[in-house]
Amino acid sequence: MRRFLLIILVFSVCVQSLSTNVVVNIQSDGAISEISGQFIGVTIDTFELRYWKDEFFRSKRMIMLARALSPMYIRMGGTTADYTIFSTKGVYHTERNNLKVNAPLWDKINGFIQDTGWDFIYDLNSLLRFGNGSWDMNNAVQLIKYSQSKGYKLAGWELGNEPNVYKGHDVVSPSQLSEDYVKLRNILQHFLKGPGSNAINASTFHHYYGYEGNFNLLDFLNPKILDNLIPEINIAKKYTKEYCPEGMQVWLGETSSVWGEGKPGYSDRYVAGFMWLDKLGLSAQLGIDTVMRQDFYGGQYGLLNSDGFPNPDYWLTLLYKLLVGSKVLNKNMIEMKTKITPEHLRFYTHCTNNKRTNYTKGSITVYGMNLNAVDAAIYFDQYIESELHLYLLEPSDNYGLTSGNVSLNGKHLEITENGNIPNLLTPKVVRNPVIIPGFRFGFVVIPSANKNICY
Repeated sequence: MRRFLLIILVFSVCVQSLSTNVVVNIQSDGAISEISGQFIGVTIDTFELRYWKDEFFRSKRMIMLARALSPMYIRMGGTTADYTIFSTKGVYHTERNNLKVNAPLWDKINGFIQDTGWDFIYDLNSLLRFGNGSWDMNNAVQLIKYSQSKGYKLAGWELGNEPNVYKGHDVVSPSQLSEDYVKLRNILQHFLKGPGSNAINASTFHHYYGYEGNFNLLDFLNPKILDNLIPEINIAKKYTKEYCPEGMQVWLGETSSVWGEGKPGYSDRYVAGFMWLDKLGLSAQLGIDTVMRQDFYGGQYGLLNSDGFPNPDYWLTLLYKLLVGSKVLNKNMIEMKTKITPEHLRFYTHCTNNKRTNYTKGSITVYGMNLNAVDAAIYFDQYIESELHLYLLEPSDNYGLTSGNVSLNGKHLEITENGNIPNLLTPKVVRNPVIIPGFRFGFVVIPSANKNICY
């Protein structure tokens, strides 16, 4: 018995000597922004249509994993979208850089999306041009008419992908693109009667932290690199406000860790969660309406791996959707010691999602990360005696930051033997202080917060 007590005491001393004490104050004088249930969306790169396997996308496991994330937008687009042609006749095929999507493949795509309950956004080919440089809308009309005849109800349409990097198409000027967007709007209003034709447009931009070839492991943990998202959001909001109708939504229409299909061995591992969780926190705090993750499946940065099983970011995304509610609250973080600089501790606060959990109204959820090797002891001084619910995500094997597996409060996360998603709403009940180990991230729910703004 004495030996057991000694071990506990030594552990306690080690935690206190190696940790930095931080006080978090939650301000409750109002929400600084608000997100919807479809704040997180996903993409599937049009390039992946070259390898579409219907038995894979219609499998019980794939549908289950997708449905768990609903409600959600899915955007099918990317560079290949501007080299893709729809045809009701002939077979699906690829030719050089071009991709032909035939009617049976389009039916399979829509069948998968209908099974998931997601809302479909499709990126149309913008490089189909007449001799005078204007957009050739005929193929788009053919696709829209066919979709209408089949009863497919798409949530939205995009025209073109990243026109700033078009190669060999300098004739597509900003003014020409503006005319093309008007043409697309007129097409939709002609064919899609009812509220769909009057849906609010969204201004979108894409963001990556850099190119995969230039990134190393520590870059994924660098607060200065994480902060490069902030000016990009501010620029997108600035130009949307100046040149778009009042109230126009701003979407992060395609985003992940690094471009170039992600960094092998990093973008699909535990370490990628720091960038993803921080991006969600900053985007919600700064008023972005939807964040589209590149991507659901494919590349090195997919939520699912090539076999259709969850990467660590899938579990992080699902936990976010379960715990994080719509209203974004302000917070003050007061550093008490100097072992960790403030930028290495990044936390965000929302009302708790009481629609997908049993938490009562008034609860709040704090989520974030410790980007330093030193443990952080987090004190919520307004709730010093309150019961706190910790959801700590950690690598579940010896690979550490580059682990492809993740645990929740020490329990390895994987699809169950019965083929189901495990129950993630299994918190560790703690009290102040909450210890966030070095290089870890997670969520803390305060059930008894009783915040009026969260009712």
